[in-house]
Formats: sequence, structure tokens, C-alpha cells
Amino acid sequence: KLVKYLIEKAKSVSYIEQIHLRVNSENKGAITFYEKLGFKKIATLPKGVKNPDGTYQDEFIYCLRLKQ
Repeated sequence: KLVKYLIEKAKSVSYIEQIHLRVNSENKGAITFYEKLGFKKIATLPKGVKNPDGTYQDEFIYCLRLKQ
């Protein structure tokens, strides 16, 4: 509910045209959630996040366009 509320608030501000966020590539729940809200993946940062064990995860950048 909080994310949906914030999207609606952002839509009411004339100069906010889009929202960006980053998601770890392994976070399937978050990816599904944001895509259902209309976010589109626009880029991938290879090895964008280093895990405590020294391995890496890619990081996805998502965008939600509020104004066309």
C-alpha cells in the first residue's frame, strides 16, 4: 500500500515525470511486485551488489513513467 500511495502522490506533482529504483537480480518477489505496478526494466548493472561471501549479484534499474 505504501508504494502505491507514493506513486499516486508523485503523479500529483507536476515536475515528477518518472520514478527510478534498483532491485537485486535475485529478489524475485520485488521484481514481480514492481512489474505489476508498471515499472519497466531499463538497465542491468553487472555485479552491482557484492554479497558478504564475496560473490556478486546483478542489479536491475527500473523506471515507472508517470507522464507520457
